[in-house]
Amino acid sequence: MLLGIDIIQSMSSISLERKLGGTCLVIKNKVAPIGNVLDFLAKEQKKIKSVPSNHKVASKVLDRTVKHSKLKGLTDKYQAVFDQQLADGIIEEIDVRPNEYQNKIWIPHRPVLKLEEQVTTKIRPVFKCSLKTDKELPSLNEAGYPGVDLMNNILKLLFYFHSNKLVIISDIKQAFLMIKLKNEADQNKFCFFWKRGNEIVTYRFKTIVFGFT
Repeated sequence: MLLGIDIIQSMSSISLERKLGGTCLVIKNKVAPIGNVLDFLAKEQKKIKSVPSNHKVASKVLDRTVKHSKLKGLTDKYQAVFDQQLADGIIEEIDVRPNEYQNKIWIPHRPVLKLEEQVTTKIRPVFKCSLKTDKELPSLNEAGYPGVDLMNNILKLLFYFHSNKLVIISDIKQAFLMIKLKNEADQNKFCFFWKRGNEIVTYRFKTIVFGFT
């Protein structure tokens, strides 16, 4: 799920196979001649680079988010989420001057509150990676390479439940946030604004964001 495709080996859903007539590239279970590899990589890189910064939109949304959080009495709880993510190494505070905002991609966000008893995370930020400010330019979600679908087949799981005596169920805490972004260039595509008092704070994700692709 990398944004920048530097080498074929970095993409788990791409493999090389020997087919009749030569070597082929397998992308999302579709076979393509090896001669198309460079074209594919070039198109993906071009798509990523064409995602706009969106810093103006993200800044305007921030004002609405801060106002809404204050009205609902959620400001401290929302801040606590970011403080915890900062302590966990999920995000990091970065020093970015206003004239450098266009060099990164900024994602609008808002708090989502869940009061169900079984929900462990009552408040969490949701980031709008599908933001599209220009119909000619891709959103972050459209530019990201999703890889293959690794979700389990529901019918297969039901058969397992009926054919085995014991079933072990577990959950990965904040699963999306456990996937690290290795390259700084990728991290720079997941930046966001927040306000600490009257001061604008700039953060950058070091992991995949909940709401991406």
